[in-house]
Amino acid sequence: MNRSRLHTTASAVFAAGLLGVLLLASSSRTGGTFVAHDGPSAAGQLVVQFGTDISPDQQEALLQAHGATLSRSLLVPGYVVATVAAGTEATVGEALAQSGVVSTVEEDPIREPASAPNDPYYPQQWNMQEIGLGAAREQSDGGSGVTVAVLDTGVAYENYQDGATEYRQAPDLALTTFVSPCDMSVVPTTDPFNCQDTHANDDYGHGTHVTGTIAENTDNLYGTAGIAPKAKIMPIKVCGPIPGTTGYGCPDDKLAQGIEYAVQNGADVINLSIAGPEQISDAVRVALADARNAGVVVVAAAGNGTNGVGHGTLDYPAAVDSVIAVGAVGIFENRAGYSNYGVGEGTHQLDLVAPGGDPAAEGSASVILQQTYATCTSASDFTQFLPATPCSGTSMAAAHVTGVAALIESKFPGLTATQVRDDLRCSAEDLGDPGYDQQYGYGLVRADRALTDVNHDGIPDCIDPIVSTPHPTPIPPANECAAQTLTPPPSTLTPSPAPSDTGTPTDTPTKTPSPTPTGSGTETPTGAATVSETPTPNPTPTATPLPTPSPTASHGLCGDVDCNGVVNAADALWLLRWLTETPPAPPNVVCPGLGYANCDGQLDVVDAMVILRYSAALLTSLPAGCN
Repeated sequence: MNRSRLHTTASAVFAAGLLGVLLLASSSRTGGTFVAHDGPSAAGQLVVQFGTDISPDQQEALLQAHGATLSRSLLVPGYVVATVAAGTEATVGEALAQSGVVSTVEEDPIREPASAPNDPYYPQQWNMQEIGLGAAREQSDGGSGVTVAVLDTGVAYENYQDGATEYRQAPDLALTTFVSPCDMSVVPTTDPFNCQDTHANDDYGHGTHVTGTIAENTDNLYGTAGIAPKAKIMPIKVCGPIPGTTGYGCPDDKLAQGIEYAVQNGADVINLSIAGPEQISDAVRVALADARNAGVVVVAAAGNGTNGVGHGTLDYPAAVDSVIAVGAVGIFENRAGYSNYGVGEGTHQLDLVAPGGDPAAEGSASVILQQTYATCTSASDFTQFLPATPCSGTSMAAAHVTGVAALIESKFPGLTATQVRDDLRCSAEDLGDPGYDQQYGYGLVRADRALTDVNHDGIPDCIDPIVSTPHPTPIPPANECAAQTLTPPPSTLTPSPAPSDTGTPTDTPTKTPSPTPTGSGTETPTGAATVSETPTPNPTPTATPLPTPSPTASHGLCGDVDCNGVVNAADALWLLRWLTETPPAPPNVVCPGLGYANCDGQLDVVDAMVILRYSAALLTSLPAGCN
């Protein structure tokens, strides 16, 4: 026998002996757990956690016995990387988990850098940062496998010539998948669910803007970003000119028809950025019940009140208990002055708030930017698009919740509609009074929290009885400034003047947008609900003054300028305001000399600009202890 053959035989005998010892020792142990991950994983690779009393030789022998090879040990004690034949990860992983000496075996998931979308207007989308979209992108593939029905004024989803009217697809929806489009504003003469008129094109601007928030193309170096860009969109046009009038609205018969069509054609989520104060018809009520029974998540705008002032009752259909009712907040996470809140039918109340903008209270920067025509209301040219059109309203807020619901349904396809609603509620960021309140419902929708699943069991953490814990409001990183005493945040700003009410549920929109805040307070003819939005007077994004800082706020927590316990995009806007205004803002910044103006733990150009801006004005007024 040659030396090589002798060595091989000895190794095999040694490995068999080790394996026998290992199997004998494992007879008193219980089985471990194999974890398969939903997203992409490294082919032919497993991460194995052995018990602490298992030697490296024993580890290698066990792996060999199951057709695996020890690749390397990790610096994390007890963990090794094993190589298996591609396609056998689950089979080998399950067998290893049942060996009695392995605690966990996992597929090796592959992640991408959690970078911000490269869409050029994304830095101005404070709303996406407010809902935690950046962190959510690391936990989601963008809503694949989910169909969202947008019942609205239509969507700029195709190139189409309708007589003398020409429609073009919005460039930032070119990569979006559209399914089962239907124009319900033109009633088919035969079976309505076969939808003879499939050209659900937008002749107003509103539906395209709403769709952009939900699923606009992202990371395409153009325009703005959407929340669930891989979701399929079902455009259903239920709004249009009201026959015999100059008005534009969404009659209940079309709304009922559209809801049923969405349910019967496989929608997972329905967005209703439509609102009106009058009770819905029985037909709509039955259609909503059918949606609930089919397990479809329905999201609706709470409504924009009257003359820029929100009501303490929800508009319809948001007032129905099976619908997730959404109000609007602005940059500073205060309820928008126009946003309805409070109660609906029976015990139903406002569920959530989401970014809708509040230009009347916070300035023209407080708008939602997405692509549509030159305006999101009363457009006349359906071939020209702005890369980022500013709109505000509870319509825009509802679209944020719909987009997050699509992400949830995509990542957790086994959830019921009730569980999706529960996840949205319990993962929300608490605003206003602690706990539930009628101004903010359960709080601000948060995509990142709603998708968190630390034990990878396919159930969101906040509704998972195994790991569910309260989600506290995040606090900034600790540093020297954290010890400073904070003054409670200022109360919600009172809008003055009131935001424009053109196109709100209680108005009759016209084809000519009003350049100044207006609002007739009259209902749409024929009782039709209208799209729920507050258009801004300046449709083209331009450099505009930022909100004026409040002289009553105590800015004490290292960049937590609005003193709400969180350092976020709102604080950054305050800092930018300070850097550009003349004369300097009131000297109420605590500890600027320490440098951590943006609470990132390092001194950089941003901190330097803040320090230089205030060194002269605040040198003699710094609190004791600052240097």
